[in-house]
Amino acid sequence: MVLRGFGQSPGTATQPPAQAQPATPSTSKVEMPADPAALLEMAAKKNGLQNAGTEPLHIKATYELLDDKGGVKEKGTIEELRVSAKIYKLRYSSPSFDQTDYSTAKGLFRVGDPKWPDTPIWEAHNILYPEFPSGDVIAKSKMKFVEKKAGNVQLRCVSVNSPKTDGATYQRAYCFDPAAPILRLLETYQGANEIIYNSIVPVRGAYIGGDAGFFQHGKALVGVHLDVLNAVPHVEESELTPPSGAQEITRRIEIGSVVTAKPVHETKPEYPAIAIAAKIQGTVVLQAIVGKDGRVVEIRVVGGPPMLQQAAIDAVRQWVYEPYLLDGEPVEVATQINVVFGPGVLPPSSIH
Repeated sequence: MVLRGFGQSPGTATQPPAQAQPATPSTSKVEMPADPAALLEMAAKKNGLQNAGTEPLHIKATYELLDDKGGVKEKGTIEELRVSAKIYKLRYSSPSFDQTDYSTAKGLFRVGDPKWPDTPIWEAHNILYPEFPSGDVIAKSKMKFVEKKAGNVQLRCVSVNSPKTDGATYQRAYCFDPAAPILRLLETYQGANEIIYNSIVPVRGAYIGGDAGFFQHGKALVGVHLDVLNAVPHVEESELTPPSGAQEITRRIEIGSVVTAKPVHETKPEYPAIAIAAKIQGTVVLQAIVGKDGRVVEIRVVGGPPMLQQAAIDAVRQWVYEPYLLDGEPVEVATQINVVFGPGVLPPSSIH
């Protein structure tokens, strides 16, 4: 698979995913709302696989993990039989990682590799379902229109600043084609993460990125191509039944930007003396797992000045969050945490 616009050489045009009833792309201009919140509400109903009808879906995608130079270091597939957000069968398959999850009304069950997918593979699935703010988050957020030029494409973006309990904000930007609410670029965590959507395919009223890429600090980590998207009129119960020996797993969701985790105790980081002397400032971005009891159980550095990273880790290890509930039950949360020692700005990657 060649990911045009993601730092690799140009290739032939990608083919749209197979689908039960191919949609005809609309060439008419859509009347775009003059209010940023209204545009987000419109886009939330028009983008991503979550909006591709109400019938169960069979989804198959190819992903490529990329090295520091943008070369392909591993290929894999994602295959999903999705009835709803909570009822599905999801398999990741590659030379180094093979795992199948069965999500049922009784819980989440896993066969294969017991650990959760690493960030690039996790994101390869998540970017097919872009998340938009709604309800209370929109009401509490400050929004404005901004213009961005990514590559040769001029985009109209909605900048969203959502308040945290400590007075800081989560910053996101949703960027659209100027003539329609088609999501092309999603920036999260003050621009530390970027998702680019190319080869847009209209499917049953929704805009789907046939090609997508996930970037972290401007570095391409994974590219995804949607190969198959079929409606499934009937799903046999046996297809979603975990096999004997499947291990029950605590559910995990990713939050932190659209819905913010609520810390009940935060320890401020101690600014390292050596960093003060060297006048080092910046933002340390951490990926953290918050357990069902609200305590931080895993931390990984995503980026930031090396002199500040350990201080950020030491502080966040002591944080305690209000347990996050999904349908009334506590779940693990995968989230990113920004520990700010100073401002940081990252340029957008290219779109074609």
